[in-house]
Amino acid sequence: MTTLFNHIFFGAILILRKWVIKPGLFAILTLSTLLLLSQATYAAFGPVTLKITPDDYGSETTWEIIDSSDTIIAEGGPYEDDDTTPIEKTIDLPIGTDYIFTIYDDNGDGICCNFLSGDGSYSLTDAEGTVIASGGEFGSEESTQLDIIPVSPSISIIN
Repeated sequence: MTTLFNHIFFGAILILRKWVIKPGLFAILTLSTLLLLSQATYAAFGPVTLKITPDDYGSETTWEIIDSSDTIIAEGGPYEDDDTTPIEKTIDLPIGTDYIFTIYDDNGDGICCNFLSGDGSYSLTDAEGTVIASGGEFGSEESTQLDIIPVSPSISIIN
């Protein structure tokens, strides 16, 4: 039997998992990570999943993830015009590195909510399902900085 408790305390995420090893003996695994709380920087657990629903002009939409040395780690697009079929891509990102996700629109009207181009959207989530970035209403581009952080486990045995 596994139980999971999530607590947010002073900007840190503390995740406790409790396993029954045998009757009367429990192991508690504690994972502590720093959650960076600033306007556009997110701590994330990799891999990340990008979901894009293009607007009617998919040929205008591209995206990339670059690392701290400006190396392109992943990229996509352009997509087909008049095809708003959602696109999903899972991207493995090395732990302990800073990244910038940027989505571009060549026409400068984003991918959502424009009378002529339709209602596109995007979301970037980490391995635990936490939304790192999302939207669709932007001009030529929108960027989000993210950090894939290491997790340091510690195990305690309680009898």
